[in-house]
Amino acid sequence: MVRDDQAYGNQFGIFIRHAREVQVTGNRVSGNCQGILVLDDGQPGGAGNVAIVSNSVFGNNKLCPKNADTPVATQGGGILLLGATFSRVAHNRVTGNSGSQFNSGGIVVLSAKMISHGSNPNFDTIAFNFAFRNHPADLRWDGTGIGVRFDGNACRTSIPGGLCH
Repeated sequence: MVRDDQAYGNQFGIFIRHAREVQVTGNRVSGNCQGILVLDDGQPGGAGNVAIVSNSVFGNNKLCPKNADTPVATQGGGILLLGATFSRVAHNRVTGNSGSQFNSGGIVVLSAKMISHGSNPNFDTIAFNFAFRNHPADLRWDGTGIGVRFDGNACRTSIPGGLCH
């Protein structure tokens, strides 16, 4: 359980790696390279069954170059599910996260196969979030995985189009 915390000015505000059954709620996360990250690092068991609910994730625009622990540069990421499965992102406020890296945008759902040999984002639900002023989009999904749902999210831009309501 990660609840009612504040994370400012780090590479990762809240980082969930190779873990299951984690709840992240009521947190305030800003000024990081990546606000909240759930990563399937390719180890058996993966990452998932994570509930990210009712957090405020804003202005995570710090640039962190690649290093020994992170093989790619990160910047401008709000909430990132990287190979997470059976996870729920709901009722979060995600604003002003901007960058041009793979993780950039408001709420981003991607396969972990190319980064860590992890899984595709299967059976994740992104619902009833408020996501605005994120770049390149408020909601991003690479189209991988099965059973990924976007429902009732208040936002203006999405990649692919049609994920906002």
